[in-house]
Amino acid sequence: MGTEKPEAGRAPAVSRGKRFSFLGLTLVAGAVYDAAFGLPILFFPAPLARFLGIVLPRTEVYLRLNGIFLLILALFYLVTALDPDRHPGNVIVAILGRAMGGIFFCGYALWFDGGPVFLLLGSADLGFALIHTWARGRKRSSGAS
Repeated sequence: MGTEKPEAGRAPAVSRGKRFSFLGLTLVAGAVYDAAFGLPILFFPAPLARFLGIVLPRTEVYLRLNGIFLLILALFYLVTALDPDRHPGNVIVAILGRAMGGIFFCGYALWFDGGPVFLLLGSADLGFALIHTWARGRKRSSGAS
């Protein structure tokens, strides 16, 4: 039963009783974080801007589109979290994306007077990049792929 192979061209089903790996849990946390910003950016940008102490752009359409992108990103994280071994490229992309976002936000805060909120957001992204990297290395060193 446990050694059945999927049909050609079909992915194996995820076991209903399977627990998330530590790497998977870090990806779920990343998904929650992105969705926690994506939803208010899409539906409530003004209250979020007031809360963060930032100025809204004059035209909100691109800001709201970024909310949609964050929600898509959250779904990408969740799909990968179900079975990171099956999606190793997605894990690498998640790490690189978090690192790039962190560098961008921290750079904006430090060199372009973006304010402390962007330093906080950048630090969170860099933290996710580090924890994903550590969890991936931990998983690889334990003998898993």
